[in-house]
Amino acid sequence: MQARQQNPQQPVPANLPQYVYPEDEISLVDIWLVIVRHRKVFWMTFGLVVLAGLLLALLLPRKYNITTAIDIGQTVVDGKAVPLESPETVKAKLENSLIPNLLDKSPDVDIRKMKVEVSIPKQSELVVLKSKVLEGQSKQVQDIHKRVVAALLKDHQRLIAPTRSNLKATIDRLELGLDRLKDQRFFDPQVKSMESKLLDANAKLRKLEDPTIQGLRIKSLELALAKEKERLASMKDQEAVLHDRKERLEKMDDLLSTQIEELKKQIKQALSLQEAAVADVKDGSQAMAMLLIENEIQQNRKRLNKLEERLYVDLENQRSDLDKKIGDNKRDQLHELGVIDTKEKALDKYRIDIKMEQEKQQAIIAKLKADQIKIPAEREQEIKLKNQKLSEMQERLATIIETKSVGEPARSQLPVSLSKRLLLVLAVFLGIMLGLFGTFLAEFRSKVRTIQNEI
Repeated sequence: MQARQQNPQQPVPANLPQYVYPEDEISLVDIWLVIVRHRKVFWMTFGLVVLAGLLLALLLPRKYNITTAIDIGQTVVDGKAVPLESPETVKAKLENSLIPNLLDKSPDVDIRKMKVEVSIPKQSELVVLKSKVLEGQSKQVQDIHKRVVAALLKDHQRLIAPTRSNLKATIDRLELGLDRLKDQRFFDPQVKSMESKLLDANAKLRKLEDPTIQGLRIKSLELALAKEKERLASMKDQEAVLHDRKERLEKMDDLLSTQIEELKKQIKQALSLQEAAVADVKDGSQAMAMLLIENEIQQNRKRLNKLEERLYVDLENQRSDLDKKIGDNKRDQLHELGVIDTKEKALDKYRIDIKMEQEKQQAIIAKLKADQIKIPAEREQEIKLKNQKLSEMQERLATIIETKSVGEPARSQLPVSLSKRLLLVLAVFLGIMLGLFGTFLAEFRSKVRTIQNEI
């Protein structure tokens, strides 16, 4: 463990030569000398690459593009031309379903080599099919493109079929509706129904304007209101009586208070006389006088107690009872005022409602009369609108455009593969680059061997 922690440095053997690497300097002269020194490597690499390019140019077959433009079918919605499907949807459907299924079901086509690219040109509603083919295979690929277009057309016909069916059903309904509107037998019941409604509305208005019917209800409400006002007047009279009783109670309170004060003075005077008499008692007559004074004091005290009980207990109870009755009376009056206000409002509301119902019924009668006049005009207008709608549906049915290819699949005039001259130029350029790389690699290996020999 200690040896691992100390980690002593290993000494360098003395017999190993110390090689000093010269600093590399790059110049055009050095590069030229390297190329001259390893010119065999350069020319050998250059010759092999140019020979390979020449063979590729001679053996590589020419390729052409087969292009087919597809115009997506359209229908008319709200007066505007709308594609059956967006170009993006068609592109996805072709790439993921129609083209793979078609190539898989074609035994004469090599799926690994046959590719059908799908693209959407900018600012266009077209979908373009493109395939690269060798000379002599154009007809086969053109046939594949035609079958792809046919498969897409079949799929879009499935989308168009419900639209056509719906348009035809709509046209049939419109024609049937026009026949009904033009038939007088369907028109007469509507007129008679309007006349019946007008008679009912007039009868209801006469009922609302009849004073006998409405007067009974108003009289009943007025009698109920008068009864509540009488109850309120009775409550006010009762309140006046209660206030009179309270005033008499206050007078009784004052009277009792005066009597109590007088009794207290009498008792005080009697006590003073009793104290004086106790000091001067000499014979039996004076003692008898003291007893009479004592008896008077006791009588006055009993009378004082009764007066105080009447003042502080009985009168207070009566006052509380009167206050409660006065409070209850006020609350009853407030309640009665609310009842009277409610009944007055109900009476006013009933009168207003009757008037409004009469006006409303008059408006209904006026509207029914106007509708009765408008029935023939509306009938003509509806016939005109249905004719217009029928023309629109027929036009939409006629303007449905099916999906189709814009012309036949066409082969490009010029080949799309690299030309022989361009392949040779690229081979020469690549041969020079690889030759230089080979010379530098050979120079590097030579230096490495020299260093290893010196070590």
